[in-house]
Amino acid sequence: MFQLREKVELLEQSLRHAVREFEVEQGALLAKTNDEMEWSRTEVAKLQRVVQLKTKEMNKVKKLARNILDQRTEVERFFLDALDQVKKEVIAQR
Repeated sequence: MFQLREKVELLEQSLRHAVREFEVEQGALLAKTNDEMEWSRTEVAKLQRVVQLKTKEMNKVKKLARNILDQRTEVERFFLDALDQVKKEVIAQR
């Protein structure tokens, strides 16, 4: 009977030790996961900021391209009108 009690106590100690190790490992994993999540949140925030800046930059480029196209169209109209006027003057002088 004495041996059984010793064996039970030994098994209980082993179980308590295993539970403590599990709790320590669980805490370490939880801390690591929290650190990784915080890092991920930071990275997401940085990437969102980059996307905002790139979107802003792209909108500026679009606006500049539209202005250039409008100016080009105006210059083309001017040259076409001038060419038409010169043609009319040449015809009138003949």
